[in-house]
Amino acid sequence: MYFIYSSRHHTSIYLFVSRARSSMAQSPRLLDLPWKVKLSISTLSFAIDITRRSNGTVNRFLMSLFDFKTSPSKKPVNGVKSTDITIDKARNLWFRLYTPTTTTGGASRNDVSMPVIFFFHGGGFAYMSPDSKLYDDFCTGLRASSLQLSSPSTTASLQNIAVQHNTKTPFFGGEERTESETRLSGQVPFVTIERADWMWRAFLPEGSDRDHPAANVFGLNSVDLSGREFPATIVFIGGLDPLQDWQRRYYEGLKKSGKKAYLVEYPNTFHAFYAYPDLPEFSLFIKEVMEFVQKQSAAANK
Repeated sequence: MYFIYSSRHHTSIYLFVSRARSSMAQSPRLLDLPWKVKLSISTLSFAIDITRRSNGTVNRFLMSLFDFKTSPSKKPVNGVKSTDITIDKARNLWFRLYTPTTTTGGASRNDVSMPVIFFFHGGGFAYMSPDSKLYDDFCTGLRASSLQLSSPSTTASLQNIAVQHNTKTPFFGGEERTESETRLSGQVPFVTIERADWMWRAFLPEGSDRDHPAANVFGLNSVDLSGREFPATIVFIGGLDPLQDWQRRYYEGLKKSGKKAYLVEYPNTFHAFYAYPDLPEFSLFIKEVMEFVQKQSAAANK
């Protein structure tokens, strides 16, 4: 999952990473989660395992029994309404637009400047969609949270001052088995070596291995970013995410390439934790994202 943030004057990417430390992180087997979160994780994990085929395809009908969908909301929910926009009908390419109807203090959204947030949902390149309830709830909450960042604007239209924001909990990999993968696979929610390997086989070009630059971004086959423009980046990693070693290498690779990169650590949470408001890290995550948007908006308007 990631967000993109930019303006005419300033562009930034934030990746949020939380590293597991033996003295800080809970034992995976003792991870204490609310029952609703446990039920959701168990259901989705079971669904992914029984719907993925060996040829890299997904049994969509069977998956639809587990992936609960939502309709766009014409009636505002927490000050936000949503609309589905088709980009390419032939490829079933579309997105869901979340629009605030009011702002802090009840002002019309036409009278304020607000960030534009693009959310590319997770799902291993094969699962879920913009109308999946898990992500619809998240986007509605995120859009509602961004209402707190609105500010009066009497000199420019919303279109002229719109900004974009990018934040990731990245899904990277490689042929190497890292320490965190071998230690945490099968012990924590969602990510296992077997599932990740299947997702890479389904996603990468035929004949490629996991050291393809789309998977191993700073591996031997990667593109040199040092001479290219690249936005500032912040990385989120859960300390109980098997992919954390790859995520940390991404952060370190950006730093070595001379890019602005920042690291946020949540030692006791897992991959895709941001989708669960009942977790204590959720509010911290939203706070970090909103503060980043606010800082970038202020910098762009200077």
